[in-house]
Amino acid sequence: MFNILSAMPASSATMSDEAAMIFVIVLYIAIFGFIFGFMFLFWIFKAISVFKMSKKLNLNLPWIGFVPYALPFAYGRIAEMYNKNHFKKPIKFSILLLILQFVPGIAITAFYIVFIGVGVIAALLNSEVILIIAFLICYFVMFFILMASSFVVNLFNYLACWNVFAIFGGEKNILYFIMSLTLGIEPFLLFALRNKEPQNLREEFVVPEVVKEN
Repeated sequence: MFNILSAMPASSATMSDEAAMIFVIVLYIAIFGFIFGFMFLFWIFKAISVFKMSKKLNLNLPWIGFVPYALPFAYGRIAEMYNKNHFKKPIKFSILLLILQFVPGIAITAFYIVFIGVGVIAALLNSEVILIIAFLICYFVMFFILMASSFVVNLFNYLACWNVFAIFGGEKNILYFIMSLTLGIEPFLLFALRNKEPQNLREEFVVPEVVKEN
C-alpha cells in the first residue's frame, strides 16, 4: 500500500507534464493555424480581385493569379496599364514583382548559410573571438541587406498599388492608397473595386470592352 501511495505523486506529475505538453502543442497549432488562415484570406481576396480586374481589362489568362507565386505577376500586369509613369521608362511591374517576392527569403537563407560557415571556420580555428567578431559583422551586414531589400520590395509594391487604385479607384484613389498603406487592407479594398470601370489607361491600350455579368 505504501509503495502505491508513494508512486501517485510521480504519476500525477507525469500526467501534468503530458497535459502541459499537449496544451503547448495545441496552442502552437492554433496560433499558426490562425496566421495561415489570415494569410490565406488575404491571398484569396486579392486573387479574386485581380482575376475580376484582369477580365475587365481583357488580359490573357486572367486566372493566373490563382497559381502559387504568380499573383504578383498578375497584379503587376494591371499596374503596367496606368497612363502615368513614375520613371522615364515604363516599369515592367509584372516581372519585377514576380522576382522581388523571393528576395527576402533569399536574403534570410544567405544569412544563415554565411553564419553557419563562419561558425564552422571559428570552430576549426578554435577561436571564440573570431566567432564573435564575424557574427557581429555578418549581423550588421545582413541586417542592412534585409532592410534595403525590404525597402525596395515595398517601394515597388506600393507603386504598383498606387497604379491599380488609380485605374479602378477613380477620384478616391488617394484615399484607397492611404488606407492600404496605413491599415494593410489592400486585398479587401481591391475586392470592393473589382467591378469598377477601368480608367486612366495608357494610350497604347484600347479601352477594354466591359465584360457583362451573368
